[in-house]
Amino acid sequence: MRPSGLLAGFLFSLTAVMISSYAEENVQAQMKAFQDQLQAMAKTIEAQSKKIEEQEKTISTLKKTAPIGQSPAEKATQTPDRHGPTPSAPPPKKEGEHLRSWELPPITVTGNSNGELREEDRVGSYGQPRWTTRRRFLETRAYVAPEGTLQAENWYIIEVPRHGDTEVETQYEVEIGLPYRFQLDLYGVSHETGHVGLDKSLKWDQQKVELRWAWADWNKIPGNPTIYLEYIQNDGQPDHFESKLLFSGEAAPRWHWATNLVSETELGGDHVTTYEWTNGISYTVLDEKVSIGFETKLAYENNKFDRSRSGKPEILVGPSIQFRPLKQMHVDFAPLVGLTKGSARFKSLLIFGWEF
Repeated sequence: MRPSGLLAGFLFSLTAVMISSYAEENVQAQMKAFQDQLQAMAKTIEAQSKKIEEQEKTISTLKKTAPIGQSPAEKATQTPDRHGPTPSAPPPKKEGEHLRSWELPPITVTGNSNGELREEDRVGSYGQPRWTTRRRFLETRAYVAPEGTLQAENWYIIEVPRHGDTEVETQYEVEIGLPYRFQLDLYGVSHETGHVGLDKSLKWDQQKVELRWAWADWNKIPGNPTIYLEYIQNDGQPDHFESKLLFSGEAAPRWHWATNLVSETELGGDHVTTYEWTNGISYTVLDEKVSIGFETKLAYENNKFDRSRSGKPEILVGPSIQFRPLKQMHVDFAPLVGLTKGSARFKSLLIFGWEF
């Protein structure tokens, strides 16, 4: 019964009692009729209150057991996620822990379509594609690592010269993503001649410290220019200083590229300076799993004091592949062949990378 009906009934009853008081002489009977009306109204109000409480309990139970907000029709017309079913969310991070590159949530960039690949999603505080958060090219560098990331890499480089013994270089690298678009890399390197095995003991004869800085967030400047500075300390030989200007970008969905301009100077001895131009292009075959590509390296060695001892141009070309068997792991391989007399006959680079 509605409240307005209750009020009307109450007024009607009250009016009837008042009229009957003038028509009948028995006052006690009039009072009894009035009390009966009040009791009936009280019972009706009590019944309505219980019904409202039951409805509130039912609504509360439904909210706890099933989400409210989308009707079946709305769910049926909803566009599915291009990445497939939404994976279960990772456990919340404890205070002080960092997000790894594959855990970084995608961000929305106005006026930019991130394509159909998860590795082309924009992530991190610099808005960079996810593929740039890990090394993709072997001879060529691209942009910087996101701040807060930590990666380690183990390199095996085998070079077969046109004359002389095979040279094997083993390199251990740690990459640290710093704020303000900086990246710090630390290297320990060992060399061996005449043995191509990978089982030799660890003995570093070269240490490197590298610092990168990107001029701006991703795609704010065409080519995403990045400065690369490296100091190379050699045991028993003059140290070297290397500078690079890095460029990288996306030519089209699934197509990624990078190019470097390099200058490396010997800080003693003959003060030989080497100039390089390296390039890499990559195509994603399986999103975040397999990429294939092609790399080139053009180098020229200049002897400052004796031009006759300057080296001949070196040109290396070859395919490259990246395989990521685990989210935190990447494996890169590039077998390059020399095209000039100043080039090695063959140079292969193999990298095992792991992100912490």
